[in-house]
Amino acid sequence: MEQVRDAAASRIACTVEVGYAYGARPRVNEAVARARNSGAARVIVAQYVLAPGHFSSLVANAGGDVTTDRWEPIRAWSPSWPSAIGRGALS
Repeated sequence: MEQVRDAAASRIACTVEVGYAYGARPRVNEAVARARNSGAARVIVAQYVLAPGHFSSLVANAGGDVTTDRWEPIRAWSPSWPSAIGRGALS
């Protein structure tokens, strides 16, 4: 996840945090809270899960202003990735 974070951070002009849906720390809701406490005016949560279900729901309900569709972060390697964030899709 740190590699995905670093790739995203190299392409957008903002801080990128890592949060996990289950098991590892910090959890997504903790990463969202940390971003807000750091002064973020808007928090975008990029899901890195494969399918709808429990984990996708945990991520979607973590408190971000916008949550991408599942697997949207893969688009970090293509020019169309920022447009996915702009859509503001909620899972």
